[in-house]
Amino acid sequence: MKEMFNVLTRMGDAIAKTFGDNCEVVVHNLNNELENTISYIKNGHVSNRKLGDGASALVLNAFSHSDIKHEDKLNYIIRDGDKYIKCSSLFFNENDTLSYIFAINFDISHLIRTQEAINQLVVHEKEEQFDKFPVDVNDMLDRLILQSVDKVGKPIDKMNYKEKSIAIKFLDECGAFLIKKAGDKVAEVFGISKYTIYNHMK
Repeated sequence: MKEMFNVLTRMGDAIAKTFGDNCEVVVHNLNNELENTISYIKNGHVSNRKLGDGASALVLNAFSHSDIKHEDKLNYIIRDGDKYIKCSSLFFNENDTLSYIFAINFDISHLIRTQEAINQLVVHEKEEQFDKFPVDVNDMLDRLILQSVDKVGKPIDKMNYKEKSIAIKFLDECGAFLIKKAGDKVAEVFGISKYTIYNHMK
């Protein structure tokens, strides 16, 4: 019994040291009275408990069924006032009787607040259509041409007159023809004359 307790406390020391002050580690000894099951605790300020304190609701329930094998309860949340505490509880038997409960209680309240702040910062009205910033205006023109093709939904060589008109009008609305020699590039890509481009833009 002492050997298992020593192993659990060593694990507790390692976890508390690794994850810091917001991580509480508790060992409940179910061989003790319910009023003082806590035989080991690190960072007790997380739950406002100390060595020698009594059983929680989970421990009480387990204590009343100590003759059965309990499944570990992992990754659940306890809301304690303004605190959000992420918990895992592991059950250890000796001689087919529940003897210890090893609990990890991590206060993630500051992470929740940080997440809320980040969510406010990253919220946006509309996602930009470009997947990355253009290198220069010619790169921008190439991207706009690709977008015009996507808008129509078929390759340029399969487009009819009306569909090419939709693509050209899209380019015009995006300001593509403000780019120097854009008309020449678009005419070449779409296989039409600059005169036809101007007709599409009307």
